[in-house]
Amino acid sequence: GGLFLLTRTTGLPAPGPGGWVLERAPVDPLSLLLVGLSLAGGFLLRENGGHGAAS
Repeated sequence: GGLFLLTRTTGLPAPGPGGWVLERAPVDPLSLLLVGLSLAGGFLLRENGGHGAAS
């Protein structure tokens, strides 16, 4: 699903027929930055929302 799409767009290692292979795709710094920000944002939202909302 999302992980497959993410690996296809960023060129990160993804499970293939022969195991984990590195896609020979050009690395886009902007896409990597967006992925990093989205991961960091999701983590922070989960941490703050999961613990802060209940209190």
